Amino acid sequence: MGTRIQSLSSLSCPSCSTAVEVHPSAEGFLSSCLNHHHHHVIVSKQSSLHLSTSQLSKQVARDLLIKRRQWRQFSSSAADCQIQNSVDSYFLSRPGGQPRSSKFGVLRSINNSLVPSSSSSPSPSPSSSKDSSSSHSLSLPPPSALSCTLSHGSSSSTLANGAPAQSLVDTVATPEGSFLESVTRPEDLDLTGGEQLSLQIFDGLDDPNGNFSDPDLQGILANIADMKRQNEMLTEQMKEFQRLLTKTTRSLNVKAQEAKIEAAKLKKLAKAHQFEEIRRAEELRRKVLEARIQEELKERISLEDARRRQIMEEDSSGPVQEISSELEAVREVGAQEVELGQKSSTHRGSVLGGDFMEEEILDVPESMECGISHPGVLSCTKTIIKSDPAGKSAQVIMEATVSCAGDACLLTSLDRDDYVALAVQTLADSARELKTSRFQRATDADPVQHARHKEITEILSTGRIVKARPMEPPSKFGHESFVVQLLKKQTGQKVDAMCKPGIEGHADGWHRAAIELVAYELNLMLGMDYVPPVAYRSGGVDVNYKRYNDGAFVYYVPNTVPLRKVPATKWGVSVAMLLSDTRILDVLLNNSDRHHGHFLFGEHWADGRMRPVLIDHAAGFRKEAVVKMDHENAFQTGPVRVVSSKTYLRLRFLEKQVIQDKFKGILSSDEVNKMMQRRDMILSYLDSLVAERGYHKTVIET
Repeated sequence: MGTRIQSLSSLSCPSCSTAVEVHPSAEGFLSSCLNHHHHHVIVSKQSSLHLSTSQLSKQVARDLLIKRRQWRQFSSSAADCQIQNSVDSYFLSRPGGQPRSSKFGVLRSINNSLVPSSSSSPSPSPSSSKDSSSSHSLSLPPPSALSCTLSHGSSSSTLANGAPAQSLVDTVATPEGSFLESVTRPEDLDLTGGEQLSLQIFDGLDDPNGNFSDPDLQGILANIADMKRQNEMLTEQMKEFQRLLTKTTRSLNVKAQEAKIEAAKLKKLAKAHQFEEIRRAEELRRKVLEARIQEELKERISLEDARRRQIMEEDSSGPVQEISSELEAVREVGAQEVELGQKSSTHRGSVLGGDFMEEEILDVPESMECGISHPGVLSCTKTIIKSDPAGKSAQVIMEATVSCAGDACLLTSLDRDDYVALAVQTLADSARELKTSRFQRATDADPVQHARHKEITEILSTGRIVKARPMEPPSKFGHESFVVQLLKKQTGQKVDAMCKPGIEGHADGWHRAAIELVAYELNLMLGMDYVPPVAYRSGGVDVNYKRYNDGAFVYYVPNTVPLRKVPATKWGVSVAMLLSDTRILDVLLNNSDRHHGHFLFGEHWADGRMRPVLIDHAAGFRKEAVVKMDHENAFQTGPVRVVSSKTYLRLRFLEKQVIQDKFKGILSSDEVNKMMQRRDMILSYLDSLVAERGYHKTVIET
């Protein structure tokens, strides 16, 4: 093995004091130099050198040291070999100065072309990179020319492109060089007796202590260090700039978001102002129209009065007498009718067993509304409700007056039939509005009860779930349900509820959670209050670490027991009326799943009293189910034979449009139609009972 250097620059045996035989081979030349008492061989760093230590003695192997130093010319009578462009050289020495008889080794390869010698003085070439103190390879540019002269005394021999050079080198390579492997480990050397060879390489521009001795290089290195410091400063400045840019960008983003929010607020405010302006314009337009209508009415009334006076003035005394006689006849007929009415009232009062001797009629003007029902047509509706003081009778009078208005009186082509049709339409619209308002008043619950229902359903709809546990015992059909606690953050109110998540396919109709809401609302519309409050949530429900698409939240009635375990005398309602109301509700819902387990007795949500409770209506509206009024009930008391007066009346008030609007998105049109058909069937059944058994045996007054 050996150490690699890029081309031979100088090979000499300097300071020989005695004549040394010049050997024609490299091995002999090195051997002669090493055996001289100075024991120096100087080899440039620009050579490729292979040294074999197979014949090296222990002492030589232990003392051999490789150093690199500045090239200098040796002037002596000893053998001398010089190469052009040599600046730095390797210095091989064996300290001690005592001659050794053993051979050092063989020069294996000089890796460059040999060229004829030149008499020009050497020109230095710059040194390469600095090497560490460990063994390594060094690659430097080769010299431009090579000349080696072996001299002894006055004789000399030049090694060039001839045969002697072939004996000095084993291979000749291109200027780019083909290098041998470097010595990296002491065990790569074949040393005698197991001794280790110490190899040290120092930069030619360093002293042995590692300090720079070249002032130019020191300046260059100082410039490099300064550039490095400047680069570090620029790097820090770039980092600071990046931080400042990030901070500025974040601030700009925040300001942009605030500006966006402010713009949205301004847009919303502008829209609100626009709506307010539109409303004011409409209000002004309405007032102007009303003023015009009033003026038209006054003008029409004045015209009618003027025409009536004109007619009366034109009539003679004869017609006046005829009119007087007719009026007298009317008075006589009216007196007879009044007398008959008094007798009838007296008879009716005696039948009732009270002091009611005369029926007093109270005129209650409900409303007087006017509007343009058609361009050029003014429609006015007057509604009057009359009732007796006992509230046992009522009379509703609705009058519609339709006439042309403004310029349309001269240009319109409408005739009498058209005005009559418009009047009837006006009456129908007014009657529909009156019907809706009166139905609402008739079916409204007690204000306190209504407020309690609203409070509970609001928490069921929006309350946050703070506790949840699976329902115990679980459903034997695998239908999941949970007992949850809901919190209203604004007030701190808490409500316990049972959550029924919706499932795919509704379990073939046996677990349709949304029907719980339908049952609750129908129960209220019929004047009942047996079904606990219900709210239905859609758009995603998270319960007990699970996600469901929707679900019904049913008020959890506290302190419940099965109703069949409670004596009927404590129910607070007659058994017949409870079972009748339950059957009517189940027929409307088409709910065939009504057994003992769905009748409970617990604290009522409205007033806290213990009352009957109806639960579990998720099996309603199954297509296969058939539920009729004459079917047996869960308590085996027979078919329905009575009905609550409140339920009976409100059953007639159920309207298709109201049902469709209230349960939109839950019930289909077909389901609404079939429910209305079942409503008609229930009314027919009850009407037949009244006709067969009589009102007092069929209807329970409530």
